[in-house]
Amino acid sequence: MLATTNYDRSCEAALSKLGKHPNAGFHTVDSETLERLEVSNLVKEARDNNQTACLHLHGAVGWYLSDGVVYDHKASDPFNETLGSPVVLYPDPEKDPTSDAHVEALWDEFRKALTATDHVLVLGHSLNDRVLVKELRAANVDHLAVSFYTDTDPGTQAKERARIEEQLPGAVQIGMDFGPEFGADPEALAAFAG
Repeated sequence: MLATTNYDRSCEAALSKLGKHPNAGFHTVDSETLERLEVSNLVKEARDNNQTACLHLHGAVGWYLSDGVVYDHKASDPFNETLGSPVVLYPDPEKDPTSDAHVEALWDEFRKALTATDHVLVLGHSLNDRVLVKELRAANVDHLAVSFYTDTDPGTQAKERARIEEQLPGAVQIGMDFGPEFGADPEALAAFAG
């Protein structure tokens, strides 16, 4: 299972390239030509069908709410107000995912997935999302790791590490460099793998 707070669909594209069959919860229903979002039991459904569940915890580009249903339109198309309201929770430290029933359903799936796993790896997230941090703390998973960037100066790295410790005490901190070559601290990775 993969959960993201990004609005883009890059996780689905990457998983497809890896042959992992992403499932973001959209299904064609009856005679509809568009796929509609149905997230109830998404994680279990994906696992049962040899897919990878992709939970967009803040919604995604190309998702529109129309007549109480979230439809998937092409993410590559520009915004089109005639398709309905975008299903995206915009950046705001005080945002509340429970304020949107469709996004809340994704968070419910996320919570269920957290109770069923023992490893969680947080990549590229600043931990400024208080709801996400609250859910990760409440999950009480055996192995929790958070990445920080190693391609910054030592002072910035120290601040990132202190923020991780403040937000998620006890989490394994994995120093990573995402480009141009990928690199990760092997000792931290081993500690996370447990």
